[in-house]
Amino acid sequence: MIPERIELTPAEVQLAALVGALRRHHGLTTGRRDTGSPYTRWQRDVEGCGGEVALAKALDVFWSGTVGTVRAPYDVGTYQVRTVARPTDRLILRPDDPLGAIFVLVVGLLPTFRLRGWIRAAAARRPEWLDAPAEREPAWFVPPDALAPLATLPGATRRGLRVVGA
Repeated sequence: MIPERIELTPAEVQLAALVGALRRHHGLTTGRRDTGSPYTRWQRDVEGCGGEVALAKALDVFWSGTVGTVRAPYDVGTYQVRTVARPTDRLILRPDDPLGAIFVLVVGLLPTFRLRGWIRAAAARRPEWLDAPAEREPAWFVPPDALAPLATLPGATRRGLRVVGA
């Protein structure tokens, strides 16, 4: 069974902070367009990496912590991760997110996270979830209570990933 609450070790927090800072630096040097204040951009990258580490730890899979791969197909295993701070925050899907991708919502701040649930990008494109909050382009904002439970995450086991249907 996949644990819902994940506590990162000090070393895992350091890893997330380092990779998050490297990702922010890469974004600055390549002119990546971002929303929010410069301060929140740094925090978003670091906490986002924390969410990725948390999911990798929960699934017992390797996290590569890549830098410069914003459009890579996956963050952890075969999943995309979206990390938010508050339990009421919604999972964001953007128009260029691949329709077949599975997105996992991770909630929290370093070092403690909760794995909230998952959804396929295609299923998230509901008209009632389309929104364009301040400083953002239109995107789909999926309420946490609309997500499927982690126990039903396709291809996931506690000790790694398995190929469904193989």
